[in-house]
Amino acid sequence: MKWFLVAFIVYAETGQMDMKLNTALKFNDLERCEAYVNEYKSILEQGLRRSFSEMKEISLLCVSGKEAAKLREKMLKKGLTK
Repeated sequence: MKWFLVAFIVYAETGQMDMKLNTALKFNDLERCEAYVNEYKSILEQGLRRSFSEMKEISLLCVSGKEAAKLREKMLKKGLTK
């Protein structure tokens, strides 16, 4: 199973949430993904803040490909993301 790094961000002005899936980073197991996040969390957050300066909150999570698709679908259904 492949694991992906997902960033959940909340925009300051609208309060709208969005999910960003980093497809360039794939991990063979959850532990490697979590270790990567622990080691590079501040750098990852800085990069997201440069790209999405209007965000107020960020959360990084490692999820399987299937779980990422389910999360995205739930957010779309609830109108929480674009």
